[in-house]
Amino acid sequence: MTIATKKSELAGLNSQLEETSKSLAKIRAEAQSLKAEVESMRLQKNTLVTEVSFAQGQLSLAPETEAAAVESN
Repeated sequence: MTIATKKSELAGLNSQLEETSKSLAKIRAEAQSLKAEVESMRLQKNTLVTEVSFAQGQLSLAPETEAAAVESN
């Protein structure tokens, strides 16, 4: 192989490396975005779990409250 052929191959490899680097940067950015979205969903889930637990607690108190109201009347 000649030097010109090797230079051409090297240029092709450098071009592939540049494209691969760009793709990797895009993948990393997307991964970071997905991580942020997952964290946001985790926080929303925790909020909903807290709200449901509170609502269940309120429901469990409701019969006692109604019974007390009936007794006071």
